[in-house]
Amino acid sequence: MSDTTATLAYMAKLPLYETEKPYTIIPSAEREDIADGDRSNVEVDSHENINITDIRPWMSDCKGYKKETAELLEKHFGAERVITWDLRKRNVVTYEKGTQWDYNDQRQTDGPAIMAHVDFTYESGIMVVGAYLTAEEKTKYLNGHYRIRLVNTWRPMVPVVEHQPLAFCDPRSVLPEQLVACDRVMCDQLGEVYLLSYHPENKWYWLSKQTPSEPYLLVSWDSDSCGEARYCPHLSFTNKLAPADAPPRESVETRSIVITRKED
Repeated sequence: MSDTTATLAYMAKLPLYETEKPYTIIPSAEREDIADGDRSNVEVDSHENINITDIRPWMSDCKGYKKETAELLEKHFGAERVITWDLRKRNVVTYEKGTQWDYNDQRQTDGPAIMAHVDFTYESGIMVVGAYLTAEEKTKYLNGHYRIRLVNTWRPMVPVVEHQPLAFCDPRSVLPEQLVACDRVMCDQLGEVYLLSYHPENKWYWLSKQTPSEPYLLVSWDSDSCGEARYCPHLSFTNKLAPADAPPRESVETRSIVITRKED
């Protein structure tokens, strides 16, 4: 990755611009008589050592990993169509108070989700499906003959994940009243997730010493109301069995729409 720093030119914030709109005149051959000082009222404000992050490796990896994930899900579910629309990297990053965080920027790294949750509610799942299917696909797939699922994949990016691994709850042990809808308010959109209230009968599982070749596939929404795993709660937890020198957890996850034709 070829990150670098440079001196970047911004427009200066001048009181002048409160009464006079910034302008630049590009004179024609007939108007070369315009004095240099009259060609623009824009003043430059230069700042040194601005970080510039190389997006080539990440964007390339992102596109390739989404394609790889879609192929994995097509094979696993026998799907007719898979749309992998979201990819997130997570680690134990800590942001200072006031840090601007753009959820739509898939290059940004998020921290582990430590509260039991499901990524979508019934209503928000419908909204996601509607947002990513074309008009033609809606006509084809939303006719009762297809089953649509929102599926998360979760994969560690360290050789063995022992620090803050992921655990998931057996959906069959979850009571409907445990799922509490919660708004996720972002600067340009409103989302909704399920948070999970406690019940002693919940059964939690994890894969000890999970490696990158052992990804989780978690169903977060299912159009089939008879599906046993319609919503799969999950979270990151503090692993008491982790050695003191365990590398900090790093992971990558995707969200996909998986469409399969129902059996006649």
